[in-house]
Amino acid sequence: MYSNDRTTYRQTIIEAWKKFQKHLPLSLIEQEIVNVINLHPELQAFFANESQYVNLEFSPTENPFLHISLHMTIQEQLRTDKPTGIKKIYEELMIKVCDQHLVLHLLMDGLQQTLWEAQQKNQMPNEQDYLERLRGK
Repeated sequence: MYSNDRTTYRQTIIEAWKKFQKHLPLSLIEQEIVNVINLHPELQAFFANESQYVNLEFSPTENPFLHISLHMTIQEQLRTDKPTGIKKIYEELMIKVCDQHLVLHLLMDGLQQTLWEAQQKNQMPNEQDYLERLRGK
């Protein structure tokens, strides 16, 4: 799943969706990918047409591959509570918002902002700034 090669990474997502559509066995990571895609019916046809989309350029806000990746990153952060405290922030947002998918998107927005800032500064993301940003949601 993890690759520095954009095409390989995108192909992994597309192949997971194809396998799911054909009722083939999925690895754990493929199951996670499919679960995220199933949260987004508007993206399902997109991932079914790989030859048309796998090499396209997207803006960060319209990139379905980035969107899937951000979902999976948040899920991993919640599973491991890394950075420490993100799980508590998630739980507090769930009480406040009462919509799991919306809460995940709020966390993803904070993650994306944090990553963008780090990239602009050519630095590693600052976990404390990230958590503070999420607390402000």
